[in-house]
Amino acid sequence: ASLKFGLGANTDLGIFLGQVSNMTGTNGNNIQPILIGEPQSALGNTASLGVARAMGATLGFKLGENGNLKASFVDFDSNTNANTPAANRLEVYGVDADFKINGNFGITAGTGRSQFKNGTSTVAFGNKNTRTNVGLNFTAGGLGIDASYAEIGNAYVAPGAWSKAASYWNLNDIKQTSVKASYNINDKF
Repeated sequence: ASLKFGLGANTDLGIFLGQVSNMTGTNGNNIQPILIGEPQSALGNTASLGVARAMGATLGFKLGENGNLKASFVDFDSNTNANTPAANRLEVYGVDADFKINGNFGITAGTGRSQFKNGTSTVAFGNKNTRTNVGLNFTAGGLGIDASYAEIGNAYVAPGAWSKAASYWNLNDIKQTSVKASYNINDKF
């Protein structure tokens, strides 16, 4: 379930709650489970926390005519415990902002944290469970250039899609600089 509320002209609140499907394939394994923690091997991996429910909220603010600020919180809850660390929940929270400086330049920035919990108790895992990112973008005509820097701590394990290297997604314990360029030949191509 998902609800969104407008709290005035410049603020909105989104709330969601969901349960992960327990459908299994012919081999008895869950179909497309949400797993948090260490990557799952073909034989399974008890370091992964299988998510059963997720709930959270986002609070967004307009920053004048050219910017946005969004705060997010998500709680992933499991029916089982992961062994490494001994946890049955993961809380993820963060703040992201974007601002268009003028017609050609914009900036983005964000920070976030993931925290394993066992019930209401915080569980230590790794020594850096944060992410930080900054970026600068430029557009002129059909040309677009984005430059960004991201630092993902060794214990930041939020599900999602924040980085990719070759065929590996959501790497952590990295410092990454990237530059991307694009060109739109016309509106249809």
